[in-house]
Amino acid sequence: MIKYTKEAACSYTLGMSITVELLENHPEFVEKVLYSSKIIDNAYFARLKKICLTNRVPLIEDDRTIDLLSVKENCYVVAYFRKFSNHLTAGNHVVISGLIDKGDLGTILRTCISFNMRNIAIIDNDSDWFEPKIIRSSMGAIFYCNIERFKDLYEYENSFPDNHLYCFDDECGSDIGTVKIEDPFSIVFGKSDFSIAKLFTIKKAKDVVLPLPLTCGITLASLYARD
Repeated sequence: MIKYTKEAACSYTLGMSITVELLENHPEFVEKVLYSSKIIDNAYFARLKKICLTNRVPLIEDDRTIDLLSVKENCYVVAYFRKFSNHLTAGNHVVISGLIDKGDLGTILRTCISFNMRNIAIIDNDSDWFEPKIIRSSMGAIFYCNIERFKDLYEYENSFPDNHLYCFDDECGSDIGTVKIEDPFSIVFGKSDFSIAKLFTIKKAKDVVLPLPLTCGITLASLYARD
C-alpha cells in the first residue's frame, strides 16, 4: 500500500511522535515501521527501536516510501498498521453528530484526551478516523480513544440507556457553567434530536459563532473543573 484509501485494510502514521503513540498503545496492529536515512539517532529514536524490537515489529530504512507519503520535509518515520475496531466502555462519553471537517475531528479527539475523555461516539457521520490527515491532526490522541460509530442518536441511546444526554445548542439552554450534569453523561455536539437531550449553551458575545473544537474544549474544561 502506498497512498491511503478508505477501503484499505491498513493506514499509516506520519512522524516520530505519532508513531511512538501508536506503538505504545496498539503494537499488535503495526505491520512495519519505516525510517529515513536522514533521521537523527537520538534517545527518542532509540525508544522507538526498543519498542519495535520488543514487539517484533519490522523496522526498515525506506527513503522512497517516506518521500512519497510525507506532507512535510521533516517527516522521518512512517508506520503501517492494520485498522482496528473498538467499542465504548461504560461511563462518560462525547458524542459527535453529523459531518464535520477532518481537521476538526482530529482536534476534538486531542481535546477529549486532554480532559481524560476517552469514549467518543460518532453519529450519522461518514468520517474515517483512520485517515492519515485525521491521525496527524489528533497528534496521536486517536490511539488513546475508544471510538464507535452509530447510525443515529437513538441507536446510541439504546446502547447506553443509563447515560444522561446533554446537547450543545448555540442559542438555547442554560450556560454550561450552571447546568447540573449527572454521571454518567453524554455530551452531544452537532446535529441532534433535541427531544431526547437536555440543552446547554456557552455564554459568549452576541453573534459570535464558536468553532466546534473550541466549543468542545470550553465544555470539557468546564466539566473537568467541577471535579
